[in-house]
Amino acid sequence: MRIVLGNGRIHTAKMIQKTTKILNLNLIFLRLCSLDLNPMGNVWRVIKKTTYNSTYNSTNDLINLF
Repeated sequence: MRIVLGNGRIHTAKMIQKTTKILNLNLIFLRLCSLDLNPMGNVWRVIKKTTYNSTYNSTNDLINLF
């Protein structure tokens, strides 16, 4: 099975590399700054910017923030 990923640190972590070998997965990494190929990157950037400096005390607070 092939999975297409960005180049985020979480995608290249040692744990991910070990898991791909165990599950026999083929990871395909997008080139750096390829937002045209991965429009979800734009969505996550806005979400992180919105939530990073926000205060929420419950799941409902976080949902309302979105």
